[in-house]
Amino acid sequence: MIISASGNSPNVLRAAGVANERGAITIAWTGESGGQLAPLADLVVRVPLSSMEQVEDAHLIIARSLYVTLRADLQHAAFADILVSSVYTESMEADLTSPS
Repeated sequence: MIISASGNSPNVLRAAGVANERGAITIAWTGESGGQLAPLADLVVRVPLSSMEQVEDAHLIIARSLYVTLRADLQHAAFADILVSSVYTESMEADLTSPS
């Protein structure tokens, strides 16, 4: 994941190049033009604004939304693991105490 409002920051372009050399899938969040970063990424999320501040604000909103969604999914998965573990443990105990 590469985030750059302009898509032209030298350090970001170097990072994209290294990621590509190593075969990573790259997702770029950029501003309206995508800059030099856009053609280097496998997927580009462009905020259709030219104001750097507004692009950065939109990136923060997107990041926060992803965080909230992932946190909810992880909590759901953890709860499911607890349920499965509990059911598995109870069934094992039942098998151990049942006459064969």
